Amino acid sequence: MAGRLSIPVGIKKLTNVAVVRYKTHGIRFEIACYKNTVVSFRAGAEKDVDNVLQTTAIYLNVSKGIVAKEADLKKAFGTTDEEKICRVILEKGELQVGEKEREVGQESVTRDCVNILVEKTINPETNRPYPHGMIESALKECHFSVDPTKSAKQQALAMIPKLAKLFPIKRAPMRFKFTVAAESEEEAKIREEEMLNFLKEHEANVETNSLSEEKSDDSNNSKFTRTIVCTIESSMYRPCDAYAKASKGSVRLDVLSLSVTAEAESRSAFDESSLQNQSGEHRKQKDMEDSLEGGIARLQLGQRSDPSRINTSQSNKRNAKGAGAGGKAEMVVDEKFILVPRGFIRDLPEEHKSRRERFQELDTIEEGWHVELRKKENSSIVEAVFFSPDNEAFKSYAEARRKALGIF
Repeated sequence: MAGRLSIPVGIKKLTNVAVVRYKTHGIRFEIACYKNTVVSFRAGAEKDVDNVLQTTAIYLNVSKGIVAKEADLKKAFGTTDEEKICRVILEKGELQVGEKEREVGQESVTRDCVNILVEKTINPETNRPYPHGMIESALKECHFSVDPTKSAKQQALAMIPKLAKLFPIKRAPMRFKFTVAAESEEEAKIREEEMLNFLKEHEANVETNSLSEEKSDDSNNSKFTRTIVCTIESSMYRPCDAYAKASKGSVRLDVLSLSVTAEAESRSAFDESSLQNQSGEHRKQKDMEDSLEGGIARLQLGQRSDPSRINTSQSNKRNAKGAGAGGKAEMVVDEKFILVPRGFIRDLPEEHKSRRERFQELDTIEEGWHVELRKKENSSIVEAVFFSPDNEAFKSYAEARRKALGIF
C-alpha cells in the first residue's frame, strides 16, 4: 500500500500576508501579519495584537513556512513566549512592503506633502497660497523623493528652502491672541509695555490692542484685561508659549489661526516651461483674477458648436445683452487679443505644449472641455478661458477643475 504524502509538521504555508523581519544574534526572525495593520499598531491606533498577527508562530522564513526552533528563540529573546516575542518584532522589526503597496504609499505621502505646503505656505508678495498644481510640479522639478523614515510634514517643510530657489515662497504666519490680566489700570499699562516689547523683539505684527474693565458685583474693585491680537512667524510659537507659561497664569496664549493668508483665493496661473527656463530665479505669480477684465466668474454661453466649424469672429465676439431685458451677461472680447481660438484641449498647438499637457487633466476627469488662449492687453501674459461640455465658461483652471470634479 502506497504511503500518504503530507506537509512536514515544521512547515506552515501562509499567503497574502505582510511580513515583519527582525534580525538578532545572527538569526533572522519573521512574523506574519495582516496587511495595513502593522502601521496602525505602531501608531497606537491598534492595541490588540490578535488583530495584527495572522498567527503567533515565529518563522525563519514566512514564504517557505519554516518555523523557528525554540532553542533559537530562547537564545535570541531569552524566552519562548511567542506573544512577547511577536511584540518585540512588531516594535523593532522591518516591515516588508510589496512594490505596488510601496508605490501607493509614496503617492499618498506625496499628496500629503503637497496639501501641507498649500496649507502652510504663501507667496510673500501677495500673501496668498499657491495652487496644488504649481506645488506638485515644483516638487517634481526639485526631484522630490519620499523618505519612509520621516513624516509627511517634516518632508514638506524641509522642501520650502528648495522651492524658494524657484519662486517666492515662505511659511505662512500664525495668528495669536494674548490675554493679559491685571488688578489695576497701572499694572495693565506695565504689562502691556512688557508684552509689546516682547512682540517687537520677535518681529510680530500687532493687529489689535484693546483694554477692557470688569467691575465686581460685591465690591468697588475692578479687574482689567489687555487683549492683543498679532500675527507672527510660526517658528516663534515656542518662545511665545514659554513666555505665557513663565507668567504663571497672568498671560494666556490662544492660537486663532495656524496659517494666515489673504482672504481672497489664489488664482495663480502656472507655466511649467517658465519654471524650467527660470530655474534658480524668482518667477512672478500670475493672478488669474485679472484674466477677464470687467468679466464675471462664470459666463453662461449659448448652444455648443463643433469647434472645427467655429468662426473666429463669431466665437470670440459676444454681444452684451441688457440685464434689464432678462438676458445673460456676456463679454465682448477683441479679436486681436485671441491667440488660440476656442477648441479642444488636445488641439492646442505645439508652442503651448506645457499648457496642453497640464490642462489635459480636465479631459481625463470629464471629456469635452474646450480652451481658448488670450493675450492680456499691453502685456505678454497668456491667459486661458475654459469651457465645460455644458458650455459654461471659467476664467481659471482651478474653477474648471472643481467643476469637472463636481465640487464647484
